[in-house]
Amino acid sequence: MFQLEHKSFILESYFRNGQKLENGQYSIPSCIEEFHQRFPNFPATLTAERYRNDLLQPVIEQLHDDEITRGFFQQDNATSHKTHATIEFLREFYDERIV
Repeated sequence: MFQLEHKSFILESYFRNGQKLENGQYSIPSCIEEFHQRFPNFPATLTAERYRNDLLQPVIEQLHDDEITRGFFQQDNATSHKTHATIEFLREFYDERIV
């Protein structure tokens, strides 16, 4: 059930198969891996623009303010994840807390 006051429920639902650690970190690669397993013939590749618009933006929109202002974003250095535009997008939310 969706309720605005339960943003953490939305986050938990979105990352249901991701790895959630004690301090509120989530594993986006786990979610992407699940997607690829379920849709192996999906024709699109993950460009930097699609990474920002289709993956990062929806996830960031669901985070609580304190998860953004005090959290860190762990980068895996995949090509589409480390473009200048992607790093600048992340800095809008995480400033220098990108690792």
